Amino acid sequence: MTEEELLRVIEQAAGEGWTELDLSGKELTVLPPEIGKLTQLKKLILGKYEYDEDGDIVGPIGNELKALPAEIGELKQLEELWIVDNQLSQLPAEFGQLTNLQSLYLSDNQLSQLPAEICQLTNLQSLNLYNNQLSQLPAEFGQLTNLQSLYLYNNQLSQLPAEFGQLTNLQSLDLSDNQLSQLPAEICQLTNLQSLDLSSNQLSQLPAEICQLTNLQSLNLYNNQLSQLPAEFGQLTNLQSLYLRGNPVPIPPEILASGNAKEILDFYFRTQDPKETEPFYEAKFLIIGEGGAGKTSLAKKIEDEAYELQPEEKSTEGIDVLRWDFPHNGQNFRVNIWDFGGQEIYHQTHQFFLTERSLYALVADSRKENTDFYWWLKVVELLSNNSPVIIIENEKQDRKCEIDVRQLRGEFTNLKEALPTNLATNRGLSEIKKNIQLYISNLPHVGTPLPKLWVRVRSALENDSRNYISLEEYRTICRHNKLTDSKDMLRLSQYLHDLGVCLHFQKDPVLKNTIILKPEWGTTAVYKVLDNKKVKENLGRFTQNDLEDIWHENEYADMRDELLHLMMRFKLCYPIPNSPNTYIAPQLLDINQHEYNWDETNNLILRYEYEFMPKGILTRFIVETHPWIEQQKLVWRSGVILNKDQTRAEVIENYNQREIKIRVSGNRKKELLAVVTHELEKIHQSYERLQYNTLVPCNCNSCKGSQEPYSYPLDKLKKRLDAGRYKIECENSYDEVDVRRLIDDVNLQVSGREQELTPRVTPLQQELSQERDESLNRQNLQPKLTMNYLDFQLLVTADKKIRASSDQGDDSGELRLEMNRIKLTLKLIESRQTDTDLLKALGGELYQALFPPKIHSHLRATIAGANAHGDNVRLRLTFESPELAALPWEFLYDESTNTFLGNNTQTVLSRYIDVRLEKRDLKAKAASKPLKILLVISSPTNLTKLDAAGEERLIREALEKHINAGEIELDVLQEATIRNIDQKLSEKPYNIFHFIGHGEFKDNKGFIALVDENKNSKLLDEVGFANLFLGNRNLGLAVLNSCQGAELSSNQAFAGLSPNLVRRGIPAVVAMKYSILDSTAKLFADYFYRYLALGLPVDTAIQKTRNAISINVGLDKPDFATPVLYMRAKDGIIMSGL
Repeated sequence: MTEEELLRVIEQAAGEGWTELDLSGKELTVLPPEIGKLTQLKKLILGKYEYDEDGDIVGPIGNELKALPAEIGELKQLEELWIVDNQLSQLPAEFGQLTNLQSLYLSDNQLSQLPAEICQLTNLQSLNLYNNQLSQLPAEFGQLTNLQSLYLYNNQLSQLPAEFGQLTNLQSLDLSDNQLSQLPAEICQLTNLQSLDLSSNQLSQLPAEICQLTNLQSLNLYNNQLSQLPAEFGQLTNLQSLYLRGNPVPIPPEILASGNAKEILDFYFRTQDPKETEPFYEAKFLIIGEGGAGKTSLAKKIEDEAYELQPEEKSTEGIDVLRWDFPHNGQNFRVNIWDFGGQEIYHQTHQFFLTERSLYALVADSRKENTDFYWWLKVVELLSNNSPVIIIENEKQDRKCEIDVRQLRGEFTNLKEALPTNLATNRGLSEIKKNIQLYISNLPHVGTPLPKLWVRVRSALENDSRNYISLEEYRTICRHNKLTDSKDMLRLSQYLHDLGVCLHFQKDPVLKNTIILKPEWGTTAVYKVLDNKKVKENLGRFTQNDLEDIWHENEYADMRDELLHLMMRFKLCYPIPNSPNTYIAPQLLDINQHEYNWDETNNLILRYEYEFMPKGILTRFIVETHPWIEQQKLVWRSGVILNKDQTRAEVIENYNQREIKIRVSGNRKKELLAVVTHELEKIHQSYERLQYNTLVPCNCNSCKGSQEPYSYPLDKLKKRLDAGRYKIECENSYDEVDVRRLIDDVNLQVSGREQELTPRVTPLQQELSQERDESLNRQNLQPKLTMNYLDFQLLVTADKKIRASSDQGDDSGELRLEMNRIKLTLKLIESRQTDTDLLKALGGELYQALFPPKIHSHLRATIAGANAHGDNVRLRLTFESPELAALPWEFLYDESTNTFLGNNTQTVLSRYIDVRLEKRDLKAKAASKPLKILLVISSPTNLTKLDAAGEERLIREALEKHINAGEIELDVLQEATIRNIDQKLSEKPYNIFHFIGHGEFKDNKGFIALVDENKNSKLLDEVGFANLFLGNRNLGLAVLNSCQGAELSSNQAFAGLSPNLVRRGIPAVVAMKYSILDSTAKLFADYFYRYLALGLPVDTAIQKTRNAISINVGLDKPDFATPVLYMRAKDGIIMSGL
């Protein structure tokens, strides 16, 4: 905007008495004094943040203002002032005249100090000063006593004035990324503080007075220098979240990782008592290097110096684990020596066992001189969080190794030294063992005080000769050794998992119920597959029958499913869709690129260049994206073609050039590229220090459509964004292009306070995640279903009394609702005039009514208890009053966790009908294939005509991939007479009756409209409709997709059609409470029936379906809460074999 244009805008605003003016992104360098004329302004924006549709920050939109005119002080009516993303180095003294200011945003400037006059802004409630250069705050700062939120992160503050304690109304304070070495005692006066962020400072201790912040709920102390906590810390009884990672405090990372303040503080103060603790002296020593270098010889010599080397020492296949003990501080120190096979095939699979808090030895053979020191040291650096490493120079026949250790140390700070030895004569062996003891005893976790009960359990596991035990057997061992706290049991198993003592994947639905006590047993099983001759000859292809031959020994017979899942978890193989029980190990695929055609028109191109490229990135990517491999054929060891919705992506790795190149063509290329980058970034983030450049293609007219466009390093684009420079020149055409457009073209977004560039999570990404999960779980149905639930039953009586019961006990309360306000909201929902805030407001009101404080605490405690065991909570609602039952409780919204209960991942929600269930053989297993669905479409001629063909097509399209996979069988009946339905039900043992048609509600009763012999409507009430299914022991579910199928009478308890169908004998009914979009109907059928085919309980299936709808359709529409589930099976198992 030119100066003249700006002056015209100011004149117009002054003349018309504007109260708000937005001048962000106008490339202003000067703000004229005429701005003082706008005395009516209440809000002025000179720089702000741009947000996307999901509410995430896309980037700042500022100007280039270096100063503000004194006349800014004339804007005395201002209540909100935004000057984000400019170049201000100071504020004028007149700034203090803005006494009505309530919100002030000055982030992303160059302010080095604040004027004393800022103290005059006594009405200020919110102040944002992050990303500046402030080194101190004026003492007068303490006069801003109405401040409620203050953000000062990423400045240069080294201390806070004592007057800071006067900000007694402060509720949220962020001081992270400064240089604070201590806090003033006066901070204890901030008694209203709820959130305090002190991360990334230099604090070595906390004042005891911090205990007076009794309202504090969240405290972030990440990345400081704290080695202890004040004893008074335990008085922060409202503290829920505590972040202490990155401090030398003696608490294992597994405890700190939860962020649960109670768990962390309980552990810390428990281990402060030396009578209750023992120091932990155990560590992992990993020996790596090329095949034949002498790794096994070194391991055996460390264990037993008298061991005689064999002329041809057998190479290690996979991994061997040996034990070595030595005395340390008067106690026994146990070392677990991991001897890694050196063959090429193992290189990319070993990475899953290269752990932190370990000592590494890289063995080099002096005769072969084939050790790639750089590669091995880089692997350790990336995968072990810079754990210490020593080089062992295996000087066979006393031939010296030539290693430039000084040069290697210059690049690898974790390289300690190189030690020569001749293992045949034991020369240098004692020195090696002495150094191993030195370095391994100085690992950060060594000597950490652990509860004595933990050490006792560890000892019991160590003496257990079994290869694996069940989770329940582990709990029994814990209880036998007096460890009875369930959460403590899981903390210990996680701690031992991270140390490599055992394997327990607590978050994996299949593996969480098994603890592998001997990790080498599991790894040996994995390598047996990768080393198998037949599997290699078949280019990585194998079947379940092959696994029975490979794992034929008794020790594997009962664990084949778990071991296969272990391989899939490590991304070592994937199931081939629509080829039951068949898998591919991608590292064994054909090395040669396949032939295929490629449309080079208007491609999107992206490249990654790596400073060092670890092996296995592309094969892991293939596993992650395997459902979309074109024809399940266009894949080779270093490349893959993905195909989704007529859009193709070519992803090729050139390992020698350390590059991955991506090309995408088709209608949805931008979305598919976002999926590819998202999956690659996930893999990148699994490495600690992976250095790479993302090269973004130019979109100028010359480069657009070219196969070799000019590319910009993403870091360079980010720096330009940070500097407010939104244009950049193409080196090919010399045209200027927009930086934000470049980033948007490859579907990246700026997020977080440091404006990191990350791929957007799109609906297409969600689709891949779903298909991948289905593909993986399809092969492991039975283990997948070993899920446990804690029950939480809520009964609301006719007189509005609430009774809550669970394993935590019983509680009671009274339900209070403002029905008139709710009824107004329901009318908006029925007409689909909704947004997220409206639905949250409704859900919040329903939640507060149904969960008064005591019952809310009861629910949260139940959920916390379930989480501790990796379980979910089954929330069952029962209402005696039809009026209350008619309310849409599926919108329940917990503001404290920002979640809708109807679609979150910790609970499953249903309406429970408490009647006796006919005894059936109901076991939690996948349905007898295929799941049989009868779709009945009823369109009487005397009612509004339905598009029967369209309805059928919609359902068929939704289920097509499941029908083709043999998982679901769909039959359709469009002449919905009683006779036809009865005949159809007798032909086949249908599991599900899906009705699409009309419903009527009259005389306080619900009716389903079928068709009579004259093709007019024939109304059936719940008795008549339920009679259709009398004696049918296969049918477990009726789905009513009718406009009023989910309506309930407000006058008569049993008048509602759906709950009464359950009372009449149908195990479960799902009804749509509101009209839904066709796209939602397709999503519902796709997800819900797929989950049922997998054998999930019906309430779990409906919960996952609601979640999928919310992701795809959004939380601003009522669709996700429209499916209402009524059931009478407490465990959600509703049909035989399902």
